[in-house]
Amino acid sequence: MSSYNIIQSITSYTASHRRIAVFQFLFSIPIMIPAALVGTPAVYPSELPSNLWNGLRCYVGMSTVQCDDDDGDCHTDECYRDGPVSRFCEFIGAV
Repeated sequence: MSSYNIIQSITSYTASHRRIAVFQFLFSIPIMIPAALVGTPAVYPSELPSNLWNGLRCYVGMSTVQCDDDDGDCHTDECYRDGPVSRFCEFIGAV
């Protein structure tokens, strides 16, 4: 194979994966609302943006739960950047 054919096949492979990723992202938006309502505890559509934002912050290692009282019932998030989810995503990204 010539280098042109290799580059062309890589480009078409990347473009098709990009289209699949966009489709999956757009398809997940309408599915997100009923899935959130069915979960335990149920998350109402008005709470989805703040939950998604807090989840993103937790993913990068910033705790989103603040404990103001000392009654012992409150616990903070276990947000850490080097957790198993981060390692799995890095592994999948490297493949």
